[in-house]
Amino acid sequence: MKVMRSLRPRTLVMLTALTLILSASSVLESVIIKYLTDAVTSYDHILFAWMLAAVPTYLVVDAFLHYVRQYRAALAGVQIQNNLRAELFRRIGLSPVARLTGRSSEYYFSQFTSQLESIKTNYIDVIFWGGYLTAQLIFAIVAAFILNPFMACAVLALSLPVGLMPMLTRKRIGTVTKVYASRTDALNEVSGDALRSALGWKILGAYSFVAKRFSEELSEWYVAAQSYQRTQERVDAVNSMFTKLLYLGTWLAGGALVLLGLSSVGEVVAFAQLTGMICMPLFMSTGLLTQYYAGREIIRKINTEVPAVEDYRSGEPLTLDAITYRDVKPLGEKSAGYGVSFIFETGKKYLVIGASGSGKSTLFKPLFGNHPEYSGTIEVHEDGQTRDLREIAEQDMHASLGLLAQDSHLLHDSLRENVRLYDPSVPDVQILWACERAGLGEWVSAKGLDYMLSDDLRSLSGGEKQRILLARMLLHERSFYIVDELTTGLDHATAGRVERALFESMEGFVYITHRTVPEVLEAVDEVLVMEDGELVASGTWDDVHAAALERGLVGHP
Repeated sequence: MKVMRSLRPRTLVMLTALTLILSASSVLESVIIKYLTDAVTSYDHILFAWMLAAVPTYLVVDAFLHYVRQYRAALAGVQIQNNLRAELFRRIGLSPVARLTGRSSEYYFSQFTSQLESIKTNYIDVIFWGGYLTAQLIFAIVAAFILNPFMACAVLALSLPVGLMPMLTRKRIGTVTKVYASRTDALNEVSGDALRSALGWKILGAYSFVAKRFSEELSEWYVAAQSYQRTQERVDAVNSMFTKLLYLGTWLAGGALVLLGLSSVGEVVAFAQLTGMICMPLFMSTGLLTQYYAGREIIRKINTEVPAVEDYRSGEPLTLDAITYRDVKPLGEKSAGYGVSFIFETGKKYLVIGASGSGKSTLFKPLFGNHPEYSGTIEVHEDGQTRDLREIAEQDMHASLGLLAQDSHLLHDSLRENVRLYDPSVPDVQILWACERAGLGEWVSAKGLDYMLSDDLRSLSGGEKQRILLARMLLHERSFYIVDELTTGLDHATAGRVERALFESMEGFVYITHRTVPEVLEAVDEVLVMEDGELVASGTWDDVHAAALERGLVGHP
């Protein structure tokens, strides 16, 4: 992501101009102090009267400039953050399915929350603040030479150690920051795994083992955190010493020049003020660089893990006649044989059964792109033509096949938006039609399309959720559908109602399930039995009954 380039040039020019003007205004304060001191020490009443009138004017103008510049900088930061969110969502939304499903939803959610906030704090804000401090430093040095070249040379010499510190410590700070960030990510990953699976390992009495794994990762993080803080504090301590040397050295040099008649008391007081303006940017540079490197590392990581994608292209629906599997075996999956060979005709209903982990769901993932690596061949038959799946664009397959996955999600929004997925061109009559086909007619009549939903099932039952998801899929018509474990977690009666809606509303689909009840078996054209990634039997229920019985797959409600 090109962070700063997302700003419009006009905005960047305006912000730069305001930064320069405000920096000059801040430095002007030291000039005012110089003339005030000169007026008092020389008893110049006229000059003092002029300064008495100038100070209130300066305060008002400076406050106005400060407001305008800071407001514009904050607005630019929000604009950049807004552009980053839009770009990140575009990248995630248009990423290949395999990349999207390769990470948990919590990971992508963190990109939108903590990671983007870190970029704003550690990168965007640092650049804006660092730009202001740099401009202030330049104006302060120019003002110093105008006031007194001798004092200016002395101040620059004294500020040299502070100025060199960032360059001398850059590599070390960058290294410890990178290690600290890496160990923090690793600790968060281990912590997240442990917390998400807490119920399982607590019941199994594995606390001591999980705690040991967490403790090991925590120790690694602690060492990295100590190194990071130690480096930071050492650099800050040396910076503090050099800063005090600059401040006190300015007074010593100024006093010597006054005694030699080469400077006035007013110039010395003004230089004390300018020293602060020179000192602060130099002193803060180390910390700002640390933040900058941390922010840049986050950006680099996001660019690596969520890379740029091509512009959106809607899929072209294919008129599917059949899909042929020839010795298909998803890579990385256990399989003792040569893979699955079968022809799925898009006008038929298929039931796929098998024990958990038998490869039922994985077999169909290549069709949607979320398991693109497989051996064998998948052929797509369309209008008498045959094409290899690998030659067909992912979005074209998405426009041709429907998927109701086991982990499908409901949006925290109205029933209308959950079914039409924010497509404004879909009229309510079509939504009602899809809901009616999914067996939700009476429920929708009672609740209405504006009824608010959420995925936590507080506002509806599990059966209602599944039928809403079914209505969503029916509204977005496809040539063929894959329905994965539609009734998981539902009681027998509810599961029966959901399956009845499925079989009555669709013509051709694959139904992956653990249920082998008579109602389902009678409604399908063919049954496939899977075991260890292999198709061990296929045909009518009578053909595969023995194989299913042998594997304990018969009579599951």
